[in-house]
Amino acid sequence: MKISIVIPTYNCSALLAASLRALERQTLPRRQFEVIVCDDGSSDDTEQVASRFASALSLQYLWQPDQGFRAATARNQGVVAASGDIILFLDSGVLLAETGLAAHCRRHAERPRQIVIGYVYGYMAQTLHTEWGGPSPDPDWPSRVDPERVEASIAALRAMRVADVREGRYLRHGDDLSVWPVPFDVFWTCHVSLERAHFHEAGGFDDDFRQWGGEDFDLAIRLFNSPDAHWTLDRECRSIHLPHQEEVASNAQREQRVADTLRRLAARYPQPQLLAYLDCLAANSKPLDVNAYLSRPARAAPVESALC
Repeated sequence: MKISIVIPTYNCSALLAASLRALERQTLPRRQFEVIVCDDGSSDDTEQVASRFASALSLQYLWQPDQGFRAATARNQGVVAASGDIILFLDSGVLLAETGLAAHCRRHAERPRQIVIGYVYGYMAQTLHTEWGGPSPDPDWPSRVDPERVEASIAALRAMRVADVREGRYLRHGDDLSVWPVPFDVFWTCHVSLERAHFHEAGGFDDDFRQWGGEDFDLAIRLFNSPDAHWTLDRECRSIHLPHQEEVASNAQREQRVADTLRRLAARYPQPQLLAYLDCLAANSKPLDVNAYLSRPARAAPVESALC
């Protein structure tokens, strides 16, 4: 089994370098993976950074003109160039633990048509505290991250109460995504893998998404609607998300962007799972937990924010 790591990037060469350094230290033999960097029109030294890792990582560098946010197109081009049986999407600044690629391959070998959600320490860690009642992370945690010792860094972050923002959902609903009403709620392409054939069968990313948020969720819905898809959270597929400047400037803008995207997708896919998101928005449910909403007893009030 061969795995292709597709990394979209834009003007964040230092974050990209950190991700590539972590990939250099994978326990999976080099012949079993390749890396495809998909540049969405960077004007910094991204190409030079990628070239430094080209031979060690069997790395391809793809570039497209800067015509605004086109992560969907960049990722699609990466998959077209890929030769692996499995596609692993990582964001720039996501550091995969040394055994991460081996864990993804092992999971996909267990059964076909799996969508494997990786665990991402540090991703919106403060939001887990403020919106879900999770632990308050030590604000100095980024200084404890070493891209060349990711597993050791994860151990340090755990001691500092740093987690993945989706931990609130996992605590509430369990790690078995196959029993969730809406498993695609946690399909975020910062760290997720699936079969290349399954990706193509679902139609890939929709190039019409030209701003942050939505292109991954749109694909997730189509994967959910495809036959025999199996959704898996694997905590052995672990990583760290380094802080970086966000595409949206504030939580209010993020919430508005999410709401607009959900309305657009509910119009495109008027199925119960998407309509439930609209019910949650109408009820101003915070945090937005559609799985709790759909799992509630009949006529129950919308989910509250406290963790179970």
